[in-house]
Amino acid sequence: MAKKNASFLFYLVSGLLTILVGLYLESVSTTPFLAVLGGMLALQICCLNYHFNKDRFVTPLFIFSVMYSGYVLGAFYYSVSDGYFGKFLSFMPLGRGEVETSLVWAIIYASICYLSFVAGYSFFDRKKIGKIGFDLSPFQRFVAGNYIFLAAPLLIVGGCYWYYISVTIAGSLLNSFIYFQLFPHFIAEHKLSTLPYLLYYSGVHIWLLGIILSKKRIGILFLLVLTLGFIIAMSTARITISVTYILSQLMLLYLVFERYRKKIVVSTFALISCAFVLFFLRELSNYYYLDSVNDLELDYARSIIGGGNVADLQQLVIVFKSFNYDGSLLGSSYFDWLRNSIGEYFGYQASSVGLKIHDLYVPAGSGAPTPGAIGEAYANFNFVAPLFMYFAGLAVSGICFYCEKSRNLFVLYSYSVFLICFVFMYPKVDSTMIVNFFWGCVPTLVILFCYYILFLLLPFKKESVSSR
Repeated sequence: MAKKNASFLFYLVSGLLTILVGLYLESVSTTPFLAVLGGMLALQICCLNYHFNKDRFVTPLFIFSVMYSGYVLGAFYYSVSDGYFGKFLSFMPLGRGEVETSLVWAIIYASICYLSFVAGYSFFDRKKIGKIGFDLSPFQRFVAGNYIFLAAPLLIVGGCYWYYISVTIAGSLLNSFIYFQLFPHFIAEHKLSTLPYLLYYSGVHIWLLGIILSKKRIGILFLLVLTLGFIIAMSTARITISVTYILSQLMLLYLVFERYRKKIVVSTFALISCAFVLFFLRELSNYYYLDSVNDLELDYARSIIGGGNVADLQQLVIVFKSFNYDGSLLGSSYFDWLRNSIGEYFGYQASSVGLKIHDLYVPAGSGAPTPGAIGEAYANFNFVAPLFMYFAGLAVSGICFYCEKSRNLFVLYSYSVFLICFVFMYPKVDSTMIVNFFWGCVPTLVILFCYYILFLLLPFKKESVSSR
């Protein structure tokens, strides 16, 4: 009962607050209806999450909705705009009136697509899942007893390689931190790869899996190893990768340890808050390298919302103007992840909806816009896009239903990575985020499979033992 009351209070306060903010901004708005429609979308998100998330606070729908709420932020921000409607829209030859009208249609479209996604998500009855848990197989018992020995070689090799890369491209570890924003340029200049970093991440994952399987407490040593992994990820200048690296492990702990869920939620919000600090440090690193720190003027709203770092209305406007009914992609972009991951070995160029838009409007020196889940759906299916979002919600719900009923910790581990690396990022980017999911868990699963082969060759007694 206490959990339900806390959840109700959270969504009630959030919904009322966003409605009040929307009404206030509407009273001073330069774009009529945009702020109030943003508030209505926020209220819609709060009501539907409360209705479907009564069994626990963090669910696939909640995770999807967190990033999707960027459309609300965009509606509020652009409603009082002085003429700036985002970095990428500034590259398009559109008048202010046309942009404002398109933004209103974009927030309406976002509301319709969210309803469609939730309709599909509601297909599977979460009440039939029951309590999430896992059974201990003979191999998992082997991992529980030997996880330190299984993880240590991966951590040592991955950590040493990171040190080698830092010294090679920047001269020292300290310099690699100071200039971490320029890491992609340095690594390309030296023609090196960060692929062995995955060994370190896998070592951390196996250590965590071992702790869970053996029912031991998380100790200081593991936290230090985990923190170093976060630092390694941060040194690549990809804030999203470093944050999702931690979030996926918190998600796994949230799934299997019900009694610690409140603490995990608090830790998650603290980590997301730290991401804003990291964003500032990344900008500072860039200005420091250019010897122009005094010129640093960081407007968080302009950089995060206008810069397209959340699910953003400007991206929808660009998609509306770039893809008409006759030019629909008819589902082809949903294979771009495959083309981008293995197609390069066969001479194919990277492809995505964002890259297609980049080639049309965006200067060569700028990054590509990210259409988001509903932007990509529109580029492919035009006015039928809400129907596609229904099936997207149905697919997420089905995966959730299967994984949470599986009683297999390795499935739950893959599921936690899927939620953070794909479901969380999908509203902002597009379907190519499935590659992040693969890179997030497949290396660890492959290594575990190799250890499983080793386990079969060793003279262990192979009998099943149920843990919970």
